[in-house]
Amino acid sequence: MLVVNYRSSHEIAHLVDSIVECTPLGQLEKLSLSVADNSEDPTEFRQLEKIALRAKLGGLAMHLTDSRGNLGYGAGNNLAWSVIKHLTPDVVIVVNPDVRVLRWDLSRVHDTLQRAPGRMLGAPTLQGDRYSGLSMLEIRTAKSVPVKCDHLAGVANASGLLYPGGHFLAMSSRLWDAMGGFDEKYFLYCEEIDLVMRASRHKLFSRVASSEDVAVAHNGGVTTGEVVHGKRVPSRLAAMEAFRSRVLLYRAHRPLRPWLPALVLTRSAYILLDLPNTGADVAWARVRGLVAGLLGRSRRSPGIVRELPEPSW
Repeated sequence: MLVVNYRSSHEIAHLVDSIVECTPLGQLEKLSLSVADNSEDPTEFRQLEKIALRAKLGGLAMHLTDSRGNLGYGAGNNLAWSVIKHLTPDVVIVVNPDVRVLRWDLSRVHDTLQRAPGRMLGAPTLQGDRYSGLSMLEIRTAKSVPVKCDHLAGVANASGLLYPGGHFLAMSSRLWDAMGGFDEKYFLYCEEIDLVMRASRHKLFSRVASSEDVAVAHNGGVTTGEVVHGKRVPSRLAAMEAFRSRVLLYRAHRPLRPWLPALVLTRSAYILLDLPNTGADVAWARVRGLVAGLLGRSRRSPGIVRELPEPSW
């Protein structure tokens, strides 16, 4: 299991508690939790060390790595995987710090992904309402819409792209390694969409599904937002990277490129319309993200971004 921390050790403490509480001891002994800390804060790292000790006492092996900088979500998860890859786990599960496990049967998840190693799984998610853990990218509008559990059957023939939410996704280690993990040019946002689009061209991939063996709660936005005048708005970093990543995504994948001009126009209009709610700082961060995406500039320098393997057709 992979987690990236950015100054949210209090959330990881609750995540660890929920894992220990919901996992039978026999399954817990087979689980390795790898946390990459992007916080650049020694105090935060010490808090994580205390959580790792508490996890160990509860029977959960927690591997903690100081990223030595804010690597971003994609590269952070890739680093977390590199730490435990030698343990040869059969399944990779990516979880956000602000997730709480409500129930799961890891043995059944493992068996599902061993029978169908090309499958990607999301988890039914309680987030105000009950969602499937999957989202639909409406390609023409570039909007991502979470799919509710009772609407899941109706999206089978939809024209958009179905993908598991980044707060919880599971797949076989075979598929994860075949994809080279996340593409590190996405510092924050769109990593899971890009992963599905790349995987869909691979001979191993089968489909995206919502697992019947997992249920989680997700307090979205805790690690990427801030409260201004009593309202939660995205941080400047999150605002910039959300716009940059969406444009980079539409530049990177051929089926999306025809809709890139429409994406730029609609996002530009949105910046102006949302200006009274977010303020000038967030609006300017979005403009910078939009321009950086159009120029093909990722947040990480080209010398740092890891090359992905070529897909096997």
